[in-house]
Amino acid sequence: MSKIQVHVLEFFECKSIHVEIVLKEETDNGAMYYNINRWASPIRRAQKDCEPYLNLIKEANKDLVFEIDENMDDIIEKWNQKYFSENANLCCNNCADTTAWFLETFVNIPNPGNCSKPIACNYVYCGFFSPSFLQCCTVPGRIMNYAEKAIQQRQREISPLIPSSPSKVSMA
Repeated sequence: MSKIQVHVLEFFECKSIHVEIVLKEETDNGAMYYNINRWASPIRRAQKDCEPYLNLIKEANKDLVFEIDENMDDIIEKWNQKYFSENANLCCNNCADTTAWFLETFVNIPNPGNCSKPIACNYVYCGFFSPSFLQCCTVPGRIMNYAEKAIQQRQREISPLIPSSPSKVSMA
């Protein structure tokens, strides 16, 4: 296991929102990067070429950053299994479902479900406002808001216990 920096990236467009994940692991040979994107076929291993990943991070409208203790190869193997075992779909197994799966599997943040969050302006799906009580699809904004709140709550729980430690959870 090693420290892996996780970037949960949210991209806003006028008629849709997209969310994906970039992982960064520091190794003896330098930083290794990996991208989890439901709409792109996964690669077999992390890469040293950081430019495409840094560009993704730079272009994102929102970047939730935190660290996890995991094995990059295990993450890649499980992601490949998931990707090839389920067909992607706009209403299910979409980018939001993939992000929720990652957060539940590797960060222990439970899937928020469709009815657990209040209405917010970034719950837009295919150009339509999708309030939380509609269960037809998982929307990226809902997953991102839930992840932010869960990470902030964990930070509040940890911070009083370790007052001298620097914060490892940040939102850029």
